[in-house]
Amino acid sequence: MNLHKVACAEGRLPEEFVIGADNTVKETKNSVCLWLVIWLLCVLKDTPLWSVLFVFLLVGHTHNRLDRFFGRLSTALAGRDYFTLDDLFEIIVENIRSHKIEMAHMTHHWDWYTLKEHMPVFHKLSNVHGINIFRLNGGIWIKWKEYLTSEAWSRPILLLPPRQVEVVASLRPPLLPRSFDIYDKTDPGKKTVDMQTRMLNWVNKLELALAQNASECERRASALDWLRRVITQVERQTTEGPPLQEIVGDLCALGGAGMPSLSAPPAPEDFASDALVQLFPGGDHPPMPADTLVGIGGIWMPEPDPGLVVPGTMVICAAPPDTKYYGERALFTLGLILRDPGDVEGDSVLVSWWIPGRSPLADSKPGRKADVVDAKRLCKSLKKH
Repeated sequence: MNLHKVACAEGRLPEEFVIGADNTVKETKNSVCLWLVIWLLCVLKDTPLWSVLFVFLLVGHTHNRLDRFFGRLSTALAGRDYFTLDDLFEIIVENIRSHKIEMAHMTHHWDWYTLKEHMPVFHKLSNVHGINIFRLNGGIWIKWKEYLTSEAWSRPILLLPPRQVEVVASLRPPLLPRSFDIYDKTDPGKKTVDMQTRMLNWVNKLELALAQNASECERRASALDWLRRVITQVERQTTEGPPLQEIVGDLCALGGAGMPSLSAPPAPEDFASDALVQLFPGGDHPPMPADTLVGIGGIWMPEPDPGLVVPGTMVICAAPPDTKYYGERALFTLGLILRDPGDVEGDSVLVSWWIPGRSPLADSKPGRKADVVDAKRLCKSLKKH
């Protein structure tokens, strides 16, 4: 809906649409959101928009332009009261004159999960923080990388061939009913909690409490009426918006060439300056081969499986019977892989074995204690890795 509003206002679609979010696996970084984007690229196959880039920020990222703007919002609203969203935006616009601010309500909610039978299922998306879905040669492709600052992308994977793009482009997810009530998951027609009644009762109590102060009675009454209309789903601001078919028609009407030239890179190699906020995303972790990080059900799985043996990987092995540390038999060994297994001939893997330190034998007898394997230190190292 936001893309539709901005594109129609500017009279054009971008070639690339960047979606920025924190590392929100439940809200954004999931199969359903990727299905929505795949569907969008299918229905807009004859427009300039050919690439959608997901940028996921790690915990602790430095503040970017959006964070700075929300900081200004907090300052503008500090110490001020408002009853409705219109009151809220009036305060914001009045106090932040350096920005052109517009408001829009969420009016529709479509059931994107119905696309599942036509889409691949993605696994282990939490491992990556840059995802690029793009259209090339009539098909829909995907590639990813571990961090925004990583230099290596995975190899592009074909998600939908051209013949399947036409099928997905014809789909229109149904509009979900809007309600604050809670229904039984096994019986959608059975209401388990009448939230609408509870919320209206709360508004009535709020009205009685506010009535004790006679000032601004007219403004409060209007605000409470607005709140009741929102709860009962009859407020036009929150219920009337463009239907999905109208959005698709408007975006497709913007026209343009919908496919990049074959000489163009299949994904951007650089991010906007405001996106490069993680200077040291994993200083203590070696980068993983990008191809091994994500699994796509029914299309492609990492090879080799599990494929996570790379330089820096810690390995724990059962030790041969004659392996000893300081005269004591070792039940296991702990090592660090030094070179990529693919660079070593045959089935060999170059490993640096970690030898635990020694500590005096626990003994109550006086005199010098014999040195033995520091089992406590060894267990701590195992727990750490």
